[in-house]
Amino acid sequence: MASHSAAVSEAIRQWLQHRQVAELQQAYADLNQLQGEGGDLEEATADGEAMGAETLERLHG
Repeated sequence: MASHSAAVSEAIRQWLQHRQVAELQQAYADLNQLQGEGGDLEEATADGEAMGAETLERLHG
């Protein structure tokens, strides 16, 4: 019984590792796609920074 439980635990661990690697690869692919679309990522970052600065300015008057 213990060896069966260990085998199941190992199978689950390997499945989770594979899934995490697949999700990381997809995130990198998404990032590369954004960077390849004319700088949308840089533009979004700049927009976020501007919105943050405007919000801080309104809060501090």
